[in-house]
Amino acid sequence: MLQNKHSKLDYLQSLKKPYWAAIRSAKTDLLATAVELTGYNRQYVASLLRDHYNLLKPKPVTKKRKRFYGSAVRSVVLAVRKVQFGACGELVQPILVERVNQLIAFGELKQPSEDTMSKLARISVSTVKRIFKTDHDRSYEKLKLHGGMTKPGKLLKPMVAVRVSFWDETTPGFYETDTVSHNGGDPNGTFIFSVNMTDVVSGWTEPEAIMGKGEQVCVSAIDDIGQSLPCPFKGIDSDGGSEFINWHLFPLLQTTQH
Repeated sequence: MLQNKHSKLDYLQSLKKPYWAAIRSAKTDLLATAVELTGYNRQYVASLLRDHYNLLKPKPVTKKRKRFYGSAVRSVVLAVRKVQFGACGELVQPILVERVNQLIAFGELKQPSEDTMSKLARISVSTVKRIFKTDHDRSYEKLKLHGGMTKPGKLLKPMVAVRVSFWDETTPGFYETDTVSHNGGDPNGTFIFSVNMTDVVSGWTEPEAIMGKGEQVCVSAIDDIGQSLPCPFKGIDSDGGSEFINWHLFPLLQTTQH
């Protein structure tokens, strides 16, 4: 086995031309011999033999391009992204300047320099996406994942009738039902939700505020709304959330024949 690094690299450099010219089976034999003589890892030896630069000369150092968009631009771009609840680069880039001016007007952001503003006006989508990749603050993702996320209710799904036809737009009484969170963008703690019921035919809408999004309070809100509707509801169309698909609402709809 060759002992010093220089002799190993000299041997591998002399092996390059025969290695490139050899057929596949011969390359395997040459590679095995090189691994035995140098003691290097097989993949490392293969990468050295495939490279076209001279192993006995220092590897050329590629010059890094000077960073054009510095930390000032990066901080502003990330601030806008957070306001947009983690939107993608394609959505953030076109509104950068407009949103920055709005944040400045409301005192949420200090006035950037003229140089920073001019760079924000010319920054590309690809550069914005590269800035997003370097962002290690994932607090906005928590807003996406936990802010008003619906937890699926699975236990009752086999017992819930599913309509696969088109909307019945001639008979009133079928209400599109959903909840809307009012948390100001902060999903932590307990806050107000609205239970909204809208008749598909007439557009009649009845909202009711509830604290939290528990099953019982949602059922109570639907019961209250049902008593004030101009015509009884014959069906509730909701998502598969557990606030609607649960054992509290099921008997209510059965007994009232909704």
